[in-house]
Amino acid sequence: MRGIGGAVTAGLAAWSAQAKTILHISDVHLNLTLDEMNYGFDSSPRLLESALSYARSVLHDPDLLLYTGDAVAHIDHNESVLAKTVQTGFSMVQEYFHVKNVTAILGNADFHDYEFYVTDPEKGGTNPTIGMVDAPWKQALSPSHFEAFDSRGYLWYQIEPKLVVISLNTVPYSVKHKPDTKYLDDPFNQFEWLRRTLVEVQTNGSYAYIVGHIPPIIDSYGGESQWELKYMLTYQAIVEAFPDIIKAQ
Repeated sequence: MRGIGGAVTAGLAAWSAQAKTILHISDVHLNLTLDEMNYGFDSSPRLLESALSYARSVLHDPDLLLYTGDAVAHIDHNESVLAKTVQTGFSMVQEYFHVKNVTAILGNADFHDYEFYVTDPEKGGTNPTIGMVDAPWKQALSPSHFEAFDSRGYLWYQIEPKLVVISLNTVPYSVKHKPDTKYLDDPFNQFEWLRRTLVEVQTNGSYAYIVGHIPPIIDSYGGESQWELKYMLTYQAIVEAFPDIIKAQ
């Protein structure tokens, strides 16, 4: 689910008779105090500008922007710095790409070190963790999408008549998630929602493209599971029931 090998990945996807284009931006890890463009550091604003400029030269007018989390550097932040960093990074992206369809996905670095408070989405209202960094998406999303994102962090988007993009909130499934909520079988009721959404997609004769931030895999560099095992098994059981409609994840 994460972007591979860098902050910006541009890809092409054909989901109708006419090919559509996807720009995937992930793991920017922007540090507003940096000016260097060196290996071994988080991204400086200069580096992000350079990456966005190159991406636009390759893919000038994408149909969909996958913005899949971890906008913030690997250092301790207070809430105001978190919010400013997320806003600044997203505003820089918008300066280069005026995309109608934008996903809203949070990564583990977009708040305090995997700390994501799980609330009941049925009660509505702003989730306190999401509320710290939700400002960029208030204008980018429709009111109904923003309301859903603000309360639970996951959404579905009808991109084409036969294509639905499903964006998941994967942070609560992480083995590093805080506070410890692994006693919950279905944080945010997301698995129930995912199963119900896929049934609806199947009934409508459409296809699904599932995106998120933390993938349900063994970490390639740390060698440890990214998700708690029970969440990984639940997710696997859900997606295995819909092999005919899930085209990518």
